[in-house]
Amino acid sequence: MKFLGVGPGTGIVLRNGPHKGRILIPVYTTNNVSHLNGSQSSRVIYSDDHGKTWHAGEAVNDNRQVDGQKIHSSTMNNRRAQNTESTVVQLNNGDVKLFMRGLTGDLQVATSKDGGVTWEKDIKRYPQVKDVYVQMSAIHTMHNGKEYIILSNAGGPNRENGMVHLARVEENGELTWLKHNPIQKGEFAYNSLQELGNGEYGILYEHTEKGQNAYTLSFRKFNWEFLSKDLIFPTEAKVKRTREMGKGEMGKGVIGLEFDSEVLVNKAPTLQLANGKTATFLTQYDSKTLLFAVDKEDIGQEIIGIAKGSIESMHNLPVNLAGARVPGGVNGSKAAVHEVPEFTGGVNGTEPAVHEIAEYKGSDSLVTLTTKEDYTYKAPLAQQALPETGNKESDLLASLGLTAFFLGLFTLGKKREQ
Repeated sequence: MKFLGVGPGTGIVLRNGPHKGRILIPVYTTNNVSHLNGSQSSRVIYSDDHGKTWHAGEAVNDNRQVDGQKIHSSTMNNRRAQNTESTVVQLNNGDVKLFMRGLTGDLQVATSKDGGVTWEKDIKRYPQVKDVYVQMSAIHTMHNGKEYIILSNAGGPNRENGMVHLARVEENGELTWLKHNPIQKGEFAYNSLQELGNGEYGILYEHTEKGQNAYTLSFRKFNWEFLSKDLIFPTEAKVKRTREMGKGEMGKGVIGLEFDSEVLVNKAPTLQLANGKTATFLTQYDSKTLLFAVDKEDIGQEIIGIAKGSIESMHNLPVNLAGARVPGGVNGSKAAVHEVPEFTGGVNGTEPAVHEIAEYKGSDSLVTLTTKEDYTYKAPLAQQALPETGNKESDLLASLGLTAFFLGLFTLGKKREQ
C-alpha cells in the first residue's frame, strides 16, 4: 500500500445486524505499481471497540473479475477499474452499501454482507445517475414506513449542476431510482448530506458565485416534497399570493409570500417596497412560502424588487415578484385567527391541508436587556403541556416559535439603533 486517503464522506455506526455498533469510515488506497494512475480502490476502516483500535477491510477491487481477469488492489494497474472516494450507508436488512466515485461515467455501488470486511464481487452500476468524477454524498432515510436512499452529486458537464437523487430500497436490497432533481445551478463539487428531522434535509456543498473564492461553502435545506415530486418546467417562479400571517412587536406585521413553485433562500433577502421602505426576511415557512416583517404603514404597498440578498428557485428559474403587494390587516384590524397552509408533503398539484393557528403576537419578554453590551435571550415559560414532537400541532408551534425568535432579534436591533 502506497497511499491511504479518507473519504471525504462521513462515517456511520452500524445500527443493526451481528456487527451492530461497529464504526465504519470510507477510505481509498493505492499500490506501488500504478499508484493514482491505475490502482485506486475503495474500502472502509472499522472499529468494534468505540474507536480504540481500527482495522482495514478488504478493498472492493480485491479478487474482482474485470474483463475476464482477476484484479487485486495491491497489484492492479487498470485505470477504468479504479474506484476512489466513497460514501457509506447501511440498509435495514444489514447490508452495507458503498457509493463510489469512478471513471465509468455512471454511479458504482458495492455491497457488503459482513459489515464492510469483504465485498460482493459484482459492482452494481446505475446509468440513471451520472458520475463526473467528483465526491458524492448518500444517506439512508425512512418515509411513511418505506426505506430510501438520498444521493447528491454533480450532474455535469464537469463539476457543475448539483443534483439530488432519490432511490427506493427494494426487499432484496436493490435500489430503484425514482427522482433526479436539480438543487444548484453552476459550479457544484464536494458536498455533505444530513437528515435534519421532520422530513427536512440539509446539504453543505462547494459552489462559487461571481466574485467568490473557489469552493466557497453554501448550505441549503430541502424537504420530502422537493425530493419526491416530478420535475416541472415553468418559465419562472412567481408569487402566487401574499398572506397575512399575524403581527409582532412594535407594530410589525408578519406576511407570507407564497410562490407557485419551490424556492430556497441562500442569502437572506430584503424586499424593496414602492414607498421606499423595505420588508425584512424572517424565515422560510415551507418549500414555497417565505415570511417577512413589515410596518403597518406599508399595507397595500407594491413589492417592486429585492433590495439585497436573493430568492432562488429550486428549478433554476428566474424569480418574479411582479404584482405582489403587502396584504392588509397586519395592523391587527382583522381577526386574530388566520388560515395558514399546513405542510403535508403533498405532491402532483394536490392542495395542502389548512390548519388554523393563533395569530403571532410579539412580546417584550422575548428579549431582555441586561446591560448596554450584554443581551440575554429568554424563551417564555410554557403555560400548558406541549404536544409530542413529530405531530402536526408541534410542527406548527415550532414554526411560530421560530418566527417569534426572529421577530425578537429584529426588535432588539431596532432598540439598539434607538
